[in-house]
Amino acid sequence: MPNILLDRDETADPVKGHKVIETEVDFLNAALSGGDFLIRGYSLCEWAESFYRGRNITCVSAPSIVGDLMHHYSGLSVEQAQYISQKLKAEKVKPADFSPQEILSSLFHTYLWDSPASKSHAADWLLWLDGSEYHEAFEPVFYPLVFEWKKDEPELSELYEAITPESAKLLLQKWFGAEITPFLDKYGDFPAQVPDKWLAKLQEAWAGNMIKTRGEFFIEFFKAPTKRELKQEAAKVALDYFEKNPEFVTADACNKIVRFATGKDSERISKLRPIPEPRPLPQHPDAIIEWFMEEYLPYKDWCLNTSNNAAYAHSLSLGRQFAEWYLDFYPTALNSKTYISYFHSQKLRGNYPNSVNLLVVLDGLHYLDAKILMNALLGGKSTHRLDIIENSLCFAPIPTVTEFTKGSLLRGVQPSMMKEIKILGEDVSEQETPVKNLRLAQPGDLIIWRIQEPDNTYHKKNKNNTLKTEIEGQLKTQAKKILDVIEQIPLSMDVKLFISTDHGRYLGTSKRVVPIPEGMLAHGRAAWGKTVNEDFPKSGYAIKENIAYLSRHRFGLDTFDIDVAVILDDNAFQDKRHEQELYSHGGLSPEEVIVPWMVFARNVEKPKIELSISGDGAANQPGKLLLSAINTSQMNLRIVKCRIDFGQDKKTLINKRYLLPPLKETNIEVDIPSWPSSEQVKMGTICVVVALPSEDEFEQHPSLSEVKVTELYTRDKSLLEGLDI
Repeated sequence: MPNILLDRDETADPVKGHKVIETEVDFLNAALSGGDFLIRGYSLCEWAESFYRGRNITCVSAPSIVGDLMHHYSGLSVEQAQYISQKLKAEKVKPADFSPQEILSSLFHTYLWDSPASKSHAADWLLWLDGSEYHEAFEPVFYPLVFEWKKDEPELSELYEAITPESAKLLLQKWFGAEITPFLDKYGDFPAQVPDKWLAKLQEAWAGNMIKTRGEFFIEFFKAPTKRELKQEAAKVALDYFEKNPEFVTADACNKIVRFATGKDSERISKLRPIPEPRPLPQHPDAIIEWFMEEYLPYKDWCLNTSNNAAYAHSLSLGRQFAEWYLDFYPTALNSKTYISYFHSQKLRGNYPNSVNLLVVLDGLHYLDAKILMNALLGGKSTHRLDIIENSLCFAPIPTVTEFTKGSLLRGVQPSMMKEIKILGEDVSEQETPVKNLRLAQPGDLIIWRIQEPDNTYHKKNKNNTLKTEIEGQLKTQAKKILDVIEQIPLSMDVKLFISTDHGRYLGTSKRVVPIPEGMLAHGRAAWGKTVNEDFPKSGYAIKENIAYLSRHRFGLDTFDIDVAVILDDNAFQDKRHEQELYSHGGLSPEEVIVPWMVFARNVEKPKIELSISGDGAANQPGKLLLSAINTSQMNLRIVKCRIDFGQDKKTLINKRYLLPPLKETNIEVDIPSWPSSEQVKMGTICVVVALPSEDEFEQHPSLSEVKVTELYTRDKSLLEGLDI
């Protein structure tokens, strides 16, 4: 019995052993030969089926992937179905149910087809459309799958509108922040890595917006929920713009650019505008840390980048004031249980009992270098996002050299006790990796990883003109090493990463011209040994010209049986090998003493802060508003700016920074020179700018409904009401 296959749609592939019949003549010549045929064409198949039915010969439809595809997807053309069929054959795939998941997963190896809809999934879907070898033949196959995604997550429907590269590009452009639109606030920062190919397109768009807005676009972009690496790239575009348009430079723009600047870019920013002289040195340690971060350090960095000798001389004066303050503060701080770096490490286990804790101690990491490291960690390309939840500063022990400070930090005690106390956790050297230790650790355990950088590079490359570039590269290398370790720890483990250092560094060049005191050994700007002056005053230190001699008893160095000498200006102790040294240490300048303490966690949710504002006052009289902030997150947040506008001359701008500790309520009193009227309260606005530990910012606009007004006269009714006119 011959095997007759009918291919009415002309979509079936040739079948082995079957002769293809495509014309009436061919059919008449072969119809009764007894062979196996594949007959093509609708009319020819109808005739052939009638012909064979009359002779009791059965005809069946020819198997056809193309036909089955067209049957399952009504919008699929013959050409599109043939294209998909060819792809399936090339992969040696024979579909079973012709579902979108089966077809697409057979041809495109990605998790997308079998995964539920989510914001992250939508981002990867758009990237796939934009970057894959797309062909329009698959659009009808996408439709039912995209329909299900939209149905499952209706709030993400807009993201799943794209089924072509062109539509995906438009959505990606919005999500990357080529323009500032409500789209960014609705969906937040892009939850995947931004492909490098997009940077040139975005830079062009940003440059155009800078020109149109005279630079204001960058201010708005910085506050928008966009990825950190995009803000870093936008900062470079903003720097180029302001260099060519200095008349539009603002302090706010420069402050935002400098947060991402490294190397030569720091020098370029410094030339855009002068940094005002810092206020007089405050006396409380918290205020001094704020002064150091917000005023002294930007000023010191600016005067070095601009070679401003007068400003540099003033920075030396400020540094001397700080050194003398620290000499008075330090002996009492030894027993304060706070402020000094070793107290932070001492409390680490107790403060984080539910996580596995990795303390990475980098040698000689000053605050500006710590910012480079932080940016590299936050912008690293890893599977699970790393977030900073605390970015604070503390004070290093005296003297600020490794022999005394590192052991103190690792043991959580003052230098005089470090010979008696064991290291706080498992100690891992730089030549090893802490991955195994972390994987075997239990909640509350502490792993300590010691890294000799950047101190090693500072000493080895000190004569190089490219020292800054070398340091920046080394810090990025160390960031990658740290990220690689964190990446290898299962996400099911709650891991906290702590970054700190043993001491900072002097910013600038130190001439090695100071003779080493008799009987002492020296390193950089510190010396220790038997002092020639055994008669110390009650303060425990004596200053002779630009050297402070410190008593071992007063400064917690009894067990070493040494006194210490530290230099108070910008010089260093003599060394036959070097006439001068860049970024020396051992002294008491703010940048040598005040060091970073940073805490990171993985995939931290965006912080939520509840703001309310209340108060009661008499119109046009002075009064006080109460701003209440409840930080429900695990992050240390800061209010960095508050703008209150009741119209006319009733505007208040607060630039003071307020710390909002995690899981606490903070109340802030705001002085109002002239209380608004009831009508002004109704029309009033308030904008509170909140900074994350990463220094990214976001705005909140609390209600003014709880602001009350006492007025001598209010008019609720028309003056003409009740009059018979």
